[in-house]
Amino acid sequence: MNVQLALPIKNGLLEHCRINSDCVMVPPTVTAVQDYAFWKNSNLKKIVFPDTIRNLGKFTFKGCRSLQQIELPKHLSTIGPRAFADCQSLKALTIPDTVSSIGISAFKNCTSLCKITIPDTVSVLACNLFDGCSSLVQVNLPHNATLEMGAFCGCEQLKSVRLPNGITGIDTYTFAGCRSLESINIPEGAKLIARWAFQNCVSLKTVHIPQSVDFIAYRAFDGCTNCTQTENGITYIDRWVIEADADLQTAVLRPNTEGIANSAFADCRRLKRVEIPSGVHAIGDHAFYGCSALEYAAVPNSVTHIGKDAFFGCDLLAR
Repeated sequence: MNVQLALPIKNGLLEHCRINSDCVMVPPTVTAVQDYAFWKNSNLKKIVFPDTIRNLGKFTFKGCRSLQQIELPKHLSTIGPRAFADCQSLKALTIPDTVSSIGISAFKNCTSLCKITIPDTVSVLACNLFDGCSSLVQVNLPHNATLEMGAFCGCEQLKSVRLPNGITGIDTYTFAGCRSLESINIPEGAKLIARWAFQNCVSLKTVHIPQSVDFIAYRAFDGCTNCTQTENGITYIDRWVIEADADLQTAVLRPNTEGIANSAFADCRRLKRVEIPSGVHAIGDHAFYGCSALEYAAVPNSVTHIGKDAFFGCDLLAR
């Protein structure tokens, strides 16, 4: 049963309130919701908003640990930072296609959230958007959007995700701790994969890295042992070298290699010779840093990007 309580409303603004009811119907006189409006109302299970509301402020429902159902306004435009953070009973949510902005950590630690749809009108998936959503198994994302740091960090049940075409890269911790993630197809146009982007994705078996990527940071795939292949002391993910044995003396890269990640051969102090095949287009920061015995490393014409200090300390090579 929907209950219309006497709520604190001033000039159309719903202000912070403390309620004992588990079900609330907000009247149509409300056009905006103040920051912290229902913050830590632990009894609240269901709320119905009128279509007059355009904005939900920051921390609107943060800590409403019993909230299970919410009907969002049809003309909603923005959802503020941490609006639904720590709503531990919320299981599913559909965002109206009028929403254009969702703030950082909006759904952080919604530990029961298993399904959510973000419309194409949203252009940025903000920092830590679904951080700690440990039950999330299905997420429908916009076709064109950018991903910010930690967006899916700790989504332990997420097995697959279709990445938006508009992303420019995979930021730090974006999928860290996604222990059930099995495959990832990074779309063409992405330029970089940042440090710890896929940290401890222990089930990850298939990774597609497009040719547009020219930067893979050190430890981007830290702990992802099921998607790597090691051959002659060199470890690959897809067509990129990410690591090498410290005692390696000669490195002959696979013919289809496209890139050498940051610090891939760093401090391989016995490495004397490296064969870089035509087709490699990127050599990362510190790729051969400290390879003091390196005497030969012919860089093919296909290379268009050489990172910072890629050959720093390779004094024999300089001669």
